[in-house]
Amino acid sequence: MKIVDFVSTGSVEQASTVLKQLGAKGILMAGGTAFHFFSSEDEKTAVVPDDEQLKFISENNGFFEIGSFASISDLREFSNQGWVLDRVAEEFATQQIRNMSTLGGNISQVFPWSDFPVVLLALSAEINVLEEKESRAYEAVDFFRQQPGKFLKNGKIVKSVKIPVLEKGEGFGYKKEKRTNAAFSTLTVAVYVKLEKGSIKDIKIVSGASMGMPKRLGIIENELKGKKADTGMLKEKVKALAGQYSWKGKEGTTKEYAGCLAQTRITDAIVEAFNEAESEVE
Repeated sequence: MKIVDFVSTGSVEQASTVLKQLGAKGILMAGGTAFHFFSSEDEKTAVVPDDEQLKFISENNGFFEIGSFASISDLREFSNQGWVLDRVAEEFATQQIRNMSTLGGNISQVFPWSDFPVVLLALSAEINVLEEKESRAYEAVDFFRQQPGKFLKNGKIVKSVKIPVLEKGEGFGYKKEKRTNAAFSTLTVAVYVKLEKGSIKDIKIVSGASMGMPKRLGIIENELKGKKADTGMLKEKVKALAGQYSWKGKEGTTKEYAGCLAQTRITDAIVEAFNEAESEVE
């Protein structure tokens, strides 16, 4: 892809109008770090809105709302009770890339190694999209049902993301496997769990990288719901059920290696979530 011109706009609504006018020749620019991976030789005009309008993190009524132009560094530096995205941001590439990359950019075009789509699915996030000068909220499961880049056309722009403030009894686990510190993920796992009296009331397990697009591991989730939060049981269930998914080797590894790695990292992420939910894990 070749950027041949830039158009700077004021509000995000103005940016949406310009993008709609440009059609296939226009592209929204946030951090711009993903442009390198677009193989097309098409010439594009980059539309750059005033990022301050979409660069925020706030808490209200049990939710965090994050503007789509908040950088990964912003997510890493923010701190509050029930906030978990700093852990994900900590594992994201290098500091230079964290300074440039934005949350909206990371979820608007999903690559196999993308981190935040995996996490937002686990947290049952809500994605707020500007459409025809009005905002529409999408559940993460619907937003990531297909490649968002195919959906975000005709001036549609991700404005913000909402995730729940995790409370007592709830936990989050995140594991990212990479060959070097700044390398792309070969396996990503995110887990949300809610415990009640030591048992698993709700659990969401999502994997990415070695599965292509992010995927909920519903077979494992359904088997664990209602069970006691016990690591011995957990290891047995994950080992027995992880093989029902098709794992893909990355960075020169085999699919068999990816499958074995998945068993370990899924277990690790669930145990991390258990511990955060303040359960007695045996």
